[in-house]
Amino acid sequence: MSGSDSVEDGFSLSGRILCEPKASMSKYTLNAQLFAVDGLCRYGGRAKNVSLTGDRITLVQSTQSSYKCYLEHQRELEKKSEKEQMKLVEKVEKEKQMLAELSSCKQTIEALENSLQSMLEG
Repeated sequence: MSGSDSVEDGFSLSGRILCEPKASMSKYTLNAQLFAVDGLCRYGGRAKNVSLTGDRITLVQSTQSSYKCYLEHQRELEKKSEKEQMKLVEKVEKEKQMLAELSSCKQTIEALENSLQSMLEG
């Protein structure tokens, strides 16, 4: 048994959890599953061996609450990002309109200059 056996076992476990259908699993989900498996190993690998004390129930409720807050924060970040993208698109559209107006004004000025030049020559 070498000193890296536990590390190799960890990679093996990660490989079993992170199989092909779950390849896009977030690192938070993977870590949560690894923590759960590690916790179960401390109780012989069986969930029925884990005693459910009031403290553990409170901890689970707190964890669930924290996760809900995390999800809400992620949703808010997505909404903020979408709003920022919409503002950027609006800004680009305004700039395009301004460029079109400037181009139109430039053509009008050139036409007036040509007309004036013709009047001065004629």
